Amino acid sequence: MAILAAVFFSGSIPSGDRLMVFANGIGIFILCLWPFVRQPLPTLDLFQPRLLYRAIILVYYGIPTLLFAFGGYYGQKDRFDIMYVRNPEIANHTATYLFLFTLVTLLAFDLGLKISEKTSPKKGLPLPISTTNINRALALYLGFTIPIRLFQIATGAYISFSTVAYVKLSVWGTLINYLAITTTFAAQMYCLILACSPQHRTFSRLTIAAIMFGEQYLFALISGSKLALLSVTTNLLLVLWVSRAISFLQIFLFTMATALVIAPLTRAIRSLDAFYLRSLSLWDALPFVVETIPEYLSKNYLTLGEYLTSSVGFLSSRTDGFRTAARSLDIIINQLEPAKGATIIAALYSLVPSFILPEKGEITRKVVFFASIFFNRTLESRTGIAISQAAEWYYNFEYIGGLIACGIFALAVGVLLGIIYESPQKRIGTNLFFYGWAIYLPIAIQFLFVDLPLSNSLANGIRYTIIGTSFYFLLSLGQKKTQ
Repeated sequence: MAILAAVFFSGSIPSGDRLMVFANGIGIFILCLWPFVRQPLPTLDLFQPRLLYRAIILVYYGIPTLLFAFGGYYGQKDRFDIMYVRNPEIANHTATYLFLFTLVTLLAFDLGLKISEKTSPKKGLPLPISTTNINRALALYLGFTIPIRLFQIATGAYISFSTVAYVKLSVWGTLINYLAITTTFAAQMYCLILACSPQHRTFSRLTIAAIMFGEQYLFALISGSKLALLSVTTNLLLVLWVSRAISFLQIFLFTMATALVIAPLTRAIRSLDAFYLRSLSLWDALPFVVETIPEYLSKNYLTLGEYLTSSVGFLSSRTDGFRTAARSLDIIINQLEPAKGATIIAALYSLVPSFILPEKGEITRKVVFFASIFFNRTLESRTGIAISQAAEWYYNFEYIGGLIACGIFALAVGVLLGIIYESPQKRIGTNLFFYGWAIYLPIAIQFLFVDLPLSNSLANGIRYTIIGTSFYFLLSLGQKKTQ
């Protein structure tokens, strides 16, 4: 809309201190939209790495930058109010940095994809579609899901949000995380096999697939985690896309509708007393949530219009990467010394289970001390934001160093995702077909979700890559033995 307004109503182009923000926003738009323009809409594959990464940057950095150029405001309403930019200098500095961040990362990411095309194995160990394959994926899913869910129910670990900045996790939390990743791969593989092979679809198997998505949505919703909800939704969309049961336009509409419906619900769940919920078993917590949420919704939303309006506002605030980055850069420039890679070190520490390194939590808190700047120093405030990845590269290595470091990171991720994506894309019977589809999207979300702190994104991405490689290796051994 902003580009159309600039083209047909030139008088609406921002001027003065907004002109640089506008120019950089247009630059981000052009960099992100160019590959979309070159492909016919009916054949557009949004899950293709090059398009997926550009779509994320466009939504999180491009659109908010342009919107701020047309209607943003300066000043500070409250000490912990995140929806503002302090002055024009910070706004222009942020817009320029985000444009350069977009340029560098997209060029490096595309180079990584080209390298992957030359290095990607043309053939791999066969994973043929068979009843044995389906049953093995189901057995892995059930074998891991049941103990994980029982652990969550017994410990209250299904509640991920909290009223304080840091939460002491169980020493077994990391181990459960690794097992949960294997569950994700097994469920995705089971559903993708059915999506790729109509001849194996039966009522009972489709019912099991529906239950898999249902339980993941249930635990994602009650955890109040937007990343968990995003992961489940994108996994479902990938299954529907592979089965050719849904078009690009339907993917877009389904995603928007789901976001509009769920966004206020996650806010309502986060308004509950997390500590009280943790004291309840899941069977007691579910009725409490079911009774409380309608009361919350009825008090805050009198009509459907108010509900949808609030949902749009909530979503826009969660995807406003420009003002999040501006707020972060303002604090980084004026209050902090360069971290010199400290948050990357924190990501590596977080890969070690607590029962092996009991002091991990304290080490991580000291290394990632920047997180506390978005909270009240006494950690009593509920208001906070996750530093964006663009700002975190700046925090680690300053302006030029941050651009170089994020380019190297984007290059490595491009190579990795390109190799994984090439496997299902080529559709060769003896390649890494199911492995590629099963792990591509979970890994891509962890690495490319720019709203996550880099320390979390990097650690989660490494976990998923390690578990995904091990997952395929074990299946490959089984396949070799049966041949």
